[in-house]
Amino acid sequence: MTAIEITYKEIRELFLKKRKRDAQKGDYGRVLIVAGSKGMAGAAILCARGALRAGAGLVTLFVPFDLIPIVQAAVPGATCLKKDPTPDELGIYDAIAIGPGLGTGRGAKNAVSYILMNYGGKLVMDADALNLIAGTNTKLDEDTVYQLTRALFENKAEIEAAHIKGGELSHLYAVEGISVPFHPGAQRYFRETGALD
Repeated sequence: MTAIEITYKEIRELFLKKRKRDAQKGDYGRVLIVAGSKGMAGAAILCARGALRAGAGLVTLFVPFDLIPIVQAAVPGATCLKKDPTPDELGIYDAIAIGPGLGTGRGAKNAVSYILMNYGGKLVMDADALNLIAGTNTKLDEDTVYQLTRALFENKAEIEAAHIKGGELSHLYAVEGISVPFHPGAQRYFRETGALD
């Protein structure tokens, strides 16, 4: 195996392209972050800061109305939606991050369902969003949930390598740790793998 050396300058030039003087922030990627719940504004804030730091030009947060002042004060470079986005409005985003601090309440379930049914672009979902998908969200078709569940559990090694908490991912934990019935798509996957009778 040959070692490859790369300098910080080369990395910076590879990932941080020089921006045009007459550009506007929307020219460098639009990200929507669906996040936060009572007591969990920090998750939305950290996600927004990370997106801005990574180079996203326009970062928009969709958080509970009560959190807007907190988020705006902490991340003045991001904007906040004050009403539910329409399917057409979702289409302007290059990617949507969904789940940080979202919780698993009814509003969170509705948000995850709405995004999955009305957005066809790139999605980044954290544990809250994935748990809501595996739960009793019957608005999602069985095959979609089956494929998401399968992708999650069949890529365990990559998830574990990417994050220390990835090692906690197991069929047994998923089956024993959930307090609501599984979605039929998740049930199908767990039955096929023998994790569910």
